[in-house]
Amino acid sequence: MQSIHAPARLRTRAPRRSLALIAGAAAAVAVVTHLPLSADHATRSSAPATVKLIAGVPLQQARCAQWQVGTARERDAMVDVLAKVAGGASTTGGFGATLSPGETRALFTRTCSSSIARGFLLYEIYNRAAAFR
Repeated sequence: MQSIHAPARLRTRAPRRSLALIAGAAAAVAVVTHLPLSADHATRSSAPATVKLIAGVPLQQARCAQWQVGTARERDAMVDVLAKVAGGASTTGGFGATLSPGETRALFTRTCSSSIARGFLLYEIYNRAAAFR
């Protein structure tokens, strides 16, 4: 048994048609992904984000070592930012668990007093403690 080859005109059109469809789909995806979802989204994303520092380090990198040398104002800013970030709306539609400012300060003072904890990330300590609420 021998296979039958498709006529030459069918063999050349199919790849061109497929390429045209792929190119069209790619262009549509490119246009959609670059459009803002709403006017509100566009204004929120263009607003500058405020970064809180403690001992010159941003929250995402702040460790117990920075808590120990940070000023009272920097510590207060970290406590406020952590509560807002951890307590913000979650992906499931609820809100995250938070600690009171006094509980947060006591937690960091207690935990960061050990020399072993110098490298512990503040947000990790906070999130783990708040999870037990």
